[in-house]
Amino acid sequence: MMEQRPGDEPDPAETDAEQFRQFQEFQRFQEFQQSQRGQDLVPRQPGELEQPPSDEAESTELTGPLRRERRRPPAWLVGLGGKLLTAFLVLIAAIIGVAWAINHFLGGGDAISNEELAGQGGKKAEATVLYASDPYAAVRRVYARIAQPDPETGKPQVGKVCLRFDDAAREQFARNFGHGKCSAAVIALHAEVSHVTRYVQSLPRSVPIDEYDEVAALAPGESFTVDSCAVATGPAGISDGPALGTFTVTKLARAKGQQWLITGHEAGPRTCPAPTTTG
Repeated sequence: MMEQRPGDEPDPAETDAEQFRQFQEFQRFQEFQQSQRGQDLVPRQPGELEQPPSDEAESTELTGPLRRERRRPPAWLVGLGGKLLTAFLVLIAAIIGVAWAINHFLGGGDAISNEELAGQGGKKAEATVLYASDPYAAVRRVYARIAQPDPETGKPQVGKVCLRFDDAAREQFARNFGHGKCSAAVIALHAEVSHVTRYVQSLPRSVPIDEYDEVAALAPGESFTVDSCAVATGPAGISDGPALGTFTVTKLARAKGQQWLITGHEAGPRTCPAPTTTG
């Protein structure tokens, strides 16, 4: 537009064009505000053609997304978050793996000794009752755990049998039944039990009265022998399953109350001989 000198009259055409341009700019600005607020501030005139957005309007419309783009966390923070999530998932997987390993390997009963069990958690046997309270109960529990399947898995309770022996007795028990591991022996013996209740009830629940004083007089570290066929309560000895031989059971020292651990095993007849009669 030409410079206007004093006294010159403004060109009407230029004035109208400038006013129209300013009006269009103002209208576009209001349309942008309307789109942002959802309100109709200045209605478009009938028959008016929509003008393409100006550079200023485009710049204004880009401000919001650009501003949001700038607010995104930096790449190093995103990377750190991904690493932390990965580490957390790995930790969870490790915990699950350790829990499975404990259940699997302790269940097998071949890797944990009495000394290790007593030493775990500040010697648990000193503060917790882990084993049977008398030698007869210790042997009866072996019979019971061999006969009864795990209520959750339906499988033999390998761990609850093998952990009642120390290392040496566990190996003897497995070998005396023709197996290399206690776990394998338990699985095989479990398959031979035909009636759980009658099999378990073939043994006394606790020390017989005529042996009570002898057992009570034993000091920690001393042992007592339980012969399965000799102490069987049924007329046919051990019924509805295999007799398990002779157990040496030792009274634990430094244990809470009286706790007895199987420390030796000798093979015996799989079927108890018929009792002899006198007459």
